[in-house]
Amino acid sequence: MSSEDDKTVVSGSPAEDAATVVSPDVQTNNVRNIADAASVRSGLQTSKVISRTEKFDRGDSAAISLRSVRRISSVADLSLIAAGLLSLSVIVGWVFSLDVLKRLFFDQLTSFPTAFWLCLLTLATLPVVMKINASNKVVQLVSRALLLVCAIAGAALWLEHLLGQDWNLALPIYQPVDAGYLTLPGLLSVDTSFCLLLVALTALALEFVGATRPLIYQSLSLILGLPSLILVLSFVFGASGAIDGFCAMQGCVVFKYLTYLILCLLEISIFLSRPTLGITRLLAIDTVGGKFFRLSILAFIGMVPISWALQQAVIREIVNLPSALLLAFIALAAEVGAIFAYSARKIDKIGFEKQETEHSLAELSAAQEEGLKYKMVCLSCAKEFPEGWVSCPYDGAELSRIADRFAPGSIFAGKYEVSDRLGSGGMSTVYLAKHQFLNKNVAIKVLHSNLASDAKSVQRFQMEAKAAFDLTHPNLLTIYDFGISQDGQAYIVMDYIEGESMADLVQRQGRIDITQALPLFYDICLGLAHAHEKNVLHRDIKPSNVMLLKGDSRIIAKIVDFGLAKSYDESAMKLTQTGEIFGSPLYMSPEQCQGTALDKRSDIYSLGCLFYETLSGIPPIKGDSAYDTFKRKFSDTPPAFDPALNIPGWLSALIMSMLSVRREERPASAQSLAKSFAAYVR
Repeated sequence: MSSEDDKTVVSGSPAEDAATVVSPDVQTNNVRNIADAASVRSGLQTSKVISRTEKFDRGDSAAISLRSVRRISSVADLSLIAAGLLSLSVIVGWVFSLDVLKRLFFDQLTSFPTAFWLCLLTLATLPVVMKINASNKVVQLVSRALLLVCAIAGAALWLEHLLGQDWNLALPIYQPVDAGYLTLPGLLSVDTSFCLLLVALTALALEFVGATRPLIYQSLSLILGLPSLILVLSFVFGASGAIDGFCAMQGCVVFKYLTYLILCLLEISIFLSRPTLGITRLLAIDTVGGKFFRLSILAFIGMVPISWALQQAVIREIVNLPSALLLAFIALAAEVGAIFAYSARKIDKIGFEKQETEHSLAELSAAQEEGLKYKMVCLSCAKEFPEGWVSCPYDGAELSRIADRFAPGSIFAGKYEVSDRLGSGGMSTVYLAKHQFLNKNVAIKVLHSNLASDAKSVQRFQMEAKAAFDLTHPNLLTIYDFGISQDGQAYIVMDYIEGESMADLVQRQGRIDITQALPLFYDICLGLAHAHEKNVLHRDIKPSNVMLLKGDSRIIAKIVDFGLAKSYDESAMKLTQTGEIFGSPLYMSPEQCQGTALDKRSDIYSLGCLFYETLSGIPPIKGDSAYDTFKRKFSDTPPAFDPALNIPGWLSALIMSMLSVRREERPASAQSLAKSFAAYVR
């Protein structure tokens, strides 16, 4: 339950709560911790679409290089496409009896079953690697089914060899011109059938556990990919004799260059398919170490064609072997030197930028300290005192000297120049400021630092801003901005009203004459009706929340402070949440005292209390305490107006109906009340 709090947005109006709070510097981190609850600051994590439908997180300490991720993804895609084109070329060669396509490399004949299964495996892997199946369930099911077929076929053909059986799996399917039948599943060598099984299992691991356990598919990729790469490079460098000898020792293992090239391309594609996960993350880290690692791999790749060129030069007797070895050493030293030079340059640049940043921050801090003002704060009672005070006069505690971020002349939130402190309440402090760019006076309500750790307080503060921001009416206070400043202060920027509150006027005059009051009642009803039309309850209508300012022809009333405002469901006429009691006891409706569901007739009851006190000078129901006031709301009837006040019968009856305990006996809407006063407004 709130006290008479933070209602002041008018110059010269006294603060209704003398309590002040510790400076924002003491608890500035608390607001940052609940920024998500306030929903006004974007998170630090940023997701970007890098390729296909994949997203990655750049919010950790080892940021991911977007350019590197795209390049790695492109290499994975190109490797897969190359594997598919090579296997498809061999199939075309068998179908159309083109011997040149059957023997693509080194005059080695690649069998039709081998080319078929490798092509089917590539086709099944393509949706998984390129994530085409992420948005198409049919493609996903077909891809998984084909991978399963490849795995079963590879396992069956491998077991047939391993067990020395003949299961007659070579079934004829097509007979080209001038050739025998092409058969499927066909006859595969034991190494090809085993590799077919292993690659299919790797692709299935990528499909099912790729995002959660990337090391599984990456490890399987390396188990087959590295030996395949070594065999392919060995054959390129003329070591085919040694390879053939090794394969002959294994009996049924027959090395085919094209087969292992395709297998190598498939494993490279699967391994690099998720650049931000597992081992491949090292290739994409946007740090000096990550760049050094990528350059090292590029250096290794660059040495392959250099070494091959030197080997060919030796074979053709262009250079002798010692000269070739010396040239290879020079090329390697040049690459290593270039990598170290690049890394050293980057490290020096980072060190220089760090020094420049530290120097700039030191200069900025010094500049801020020069014009910074201080205040003395009692950490026990949270009261503030001018600089120079030593101890708190209320509790004797030693005062703490802290920076005053809201001293006159200081800049708040980068654009508001603080002019004066208008007042403080239980939840916030209001300052007068000028918008530097618009040259307009505004009132800034800043949430107290001691409430920053309370998520509900910040949410309620945000609710006030949103509820009032959606309302645009001449008799309602205008909200311009809401946010959290760089130093962690939650704030609301609102219209600055030069005038006085209705509570101040009643206190000064004792009461308001009926001829002066009726036009003000009309304004208040119109403003409240507009809020109700927007499904917003005020929940704290009282004299101190009505501001009076000079208009063109008369005094205008504005409803302010939507700190307890809340949206409600128009169809059910209920708040979305009940059980909480907020408001000012003298003006709360009976149902609000109970903490039960509220509707717009609850605001009408509070409005009746305001009208009664404005005309009579006293609240309609007042107990000895807040609890006693709550009890009297259900049992006492407001006393009739003093006949000396000359209150018309229709107005007295109207106000008494607004103060009825039973809400169904109250007027249905603020709009209907406004019509009752319309005739008395000039």
